[in-house]
Amino acid sequence: MQIIKQISPALAVIGLVMSYGQAAQAQGSTTSAEPKAYIDEIVVTARKRAESLQDTPISITAFTAKALEDRQIVNVGQIAEFTPNLTINTSAAFSGSSSTPAIFLRGVGQVDFSLNTDPGVGLYLDGVYISRAVGGLIDLVDIERVEVLRGPQGTLFGRNTIGGAVSVTSKAPTDEFGGRVKLTTGSDNRIQLQGLLNIPLGENLASRIALNYHKRDGYVDRPDGVSLGDDNSFSARGTVAYAPSDNLSFVFSGDYTTEREQSAPFILTAIDPAASFVGFHNAVIAPMIDPSLALLPPGPPSACFIPTTANPACFNAASVSVGVPGINQGTLPSMSNLDVYGLSLTTEYNFNDNITLKSITAYRDLDSLSSNEADSAPVAINSTSDSFIYNQFSQEI
Repeated sequence: MQIIKQISPALAVIGLVMSYGQAAQAQGSTTSAEPKAYIDEIVVTARKRAESLQDTPISITAFTAKALEDRQIVNVGQIAEFTPNLTINTSAAFSGSSSTPAIFLRGVGQVDFSLNTDPGVGLYLDGVYISRAVGGLIDLVDIERVEVLRGPQGTLFGRNTIGGAVSVTSKAPTDEFGGRVKLTTGSDNRIQLQGLLNIPLGENLASRIALNYHKRDGYVDRPDGVSLGDDNSFSARGTVAYAPSDNLSFVFSGDYTTEREQSAPFILTAIDPAASFVGFHNAVIAPMIDPSLALLPPGPPSACFIPTTANPACFNAASVSVGVPGINQGTLPSMSNLDVYGLSLTTEYNFNDNITLKSITAYRDLDSLSSNEADSAPVAINSTSDSFIYNQFSQEI
């Protein structure tokens, strides 16, 4: 095992993996050669410049295209499974939309998904800020890398990065013709079809397009036959790159996503009689539905507060089946519809080796309609419907 001892401590893990094959080779050779082990260099742009991950003085987790594929990560929400200190709830609290990520880094984030609030962790697609949580569950198709930057990043990414930033960079077009198609199947009748095509259009001009179709049945059933938590989406991303000279380049990109899914999955596991919505319903609404539930003082304001009262108008353990695994008893019409598209133009001019001017001009448009029945019960206690129409224009130099 002399070979292992020659490897530095920083490469000990790699050395252990390599040791068996190297030792066998050394035994069959009359000369002893020192094994070479190395860590692949990952280039990031966390500081708005291309540099090695090992040389970047920021707490950062980066995923290359191969790392994303090896881990079968298909959208932004799944990177939390492999990133320390990162939590992503793909449906923010009280949101029925299945594409409203609530991102938290080191415990800092934002659960409110309304249009007048900014996320606590900034999300960026090719340098363009995704300013609202709704529609932020980006499909990671044909992606160059994903960078997760911990801690405030206001100096380079703006004020909306109190908890950190998640930066997604798509692959740029190349001067070689090529493409691929990938089909994935799985449980719950999952079908995911991905395709990409790179097309050179001329000298210093190239284009690239990526498509993604994902369909999967839901896993939380309702008595009316609806299954919540399904996937039914289509997304496309196209890029055209033009470099008329060594110093000047233009990159025009567009992306589009449409979803027609059921509401986000919720399951009722417990009832708190002291909760505001529960108490108000049992004290005021239930006696209006069924007058026989009203009790005069000194008794309780409603018979619903008696745990054994099994009246359909009440919201208590006796009237609602609680904790049934995988069952949602909601009656509100279920929907999670989304249409979002974005356009961006990135212009870069290199004056010399030390000075570069870069402009990112972008427009994004969002149309979302979703419903949420957080009580998950046949009694209407807490249910909402949200309709969002939003557009943004951004300019960064």
